[in-house]
Amino acid sequence: MDDSAQISITCDSAICVPLRDERRNIAGLIRAIARQDRAMLARTMLLLCLDGDCPATRAAAATALADVPWLAARIVAISRLSSPDAGRARGAAMDAALPLLTPDGVLLTTDADTRPDADWLATSLAALRSSDLVCGRIRRRDAARDAWRRPIETYLDQLTAARARIDPIAHDPDPHWNEGGASIALTTAAYRAVGGMPMLASGEDRALVDAVRRRGLRVRHDPAVRVATSSRATGRATGGLADAIRAGRAGADAGLVEHPAAVLARFAREGAIRRAWTARRPLPAYGIDEAALASAACAEALFHHAGGERGGPTPIALALDWLQAPRPAVAA
Repeated sequence: MDDSAQISITCDSAICVPLRDERRNIAGLIRAIARQDRAMLARTMLLLCLDGDCPATRAAAATALADVPWLAARIVAISRLSSPDAGRARGAAMDAALPLLTPDGVLLTTDADTRPDADWLATSLAALRSSDLVCGRIRRRDAARDAWRRPIETYLDQLTAARARIDPIAHDPDPHWNEGGASIALTTAAYRAVGGMPMLASGEDRALVDAVRRRGLRVRHDPAVRVATSSRATGRATGGLADAIRAGRAGADAGLVEHPAAVLARFAREGAIRRAWTARRPLPAYGIDEAALASAACAEALFHHAGGERGGPTPIALALDWLQAPRPAVAA
């Protein structure tokens, strides 16, 4: 472990972690990182960024790192603001990693209360062979305590599977709905292309994924990349699916979601737009002409043309009943 400014090592990848008062969690994360493939770890740097001084967290990290001397690590710190700022700390860790990486290096990020599976590093790097950013599948370690989440997660699972049928994406063939800082990996080229980490106090992880996607780069949601985390950090749903449970935060907490019929109809419209963009074929019904096609870096940049009404707040039990009822398949 080395927390000085002078590090000459050149790495293929860096694991970047924001920390704020995480003395109870950081040792468990370091142990999980140390269980990754040893040959890959030999070319990997662990970057821990303290949001403020956090002496107890720094001491806990140093103690844990002393037990894994083969793991190259660096601890950096930024000045503390009055409220937690995960985006600022995560971005600082990733920015500090850039000079240590090879030109085709990889940035990975996770959180102190997350425990990556033993093959997390290997599966993340494998997924990046055919994508520019990969979101891992996020499981909850305390799922039994939060049983109320299960119906909403089932709803999201079913809508994600439906979207893959209605609007398939070649580089994202078997997607899940998690987009959270507990498990994101991306190429340094993609990170630089979007100007680095969005400076948001929270939600910076999803904003980064959205920025990469809207740049026309390949975003993959790979179920083989797995982590377990506490419920406080369970991954957010992807854009359209996040909207599906955003009938106001109180509505989502009360088990209200967007009616799946409206969600599936939106997926169908977006699928039509994606096919038009891929074929560079105007879609007059949605107001998409040749100029719009030429100016769009990706199909998602045209999705605002899809229009349509949002479905009203629907009790989750009724939404699941509707999804499970037999009906004709929606054409892709």
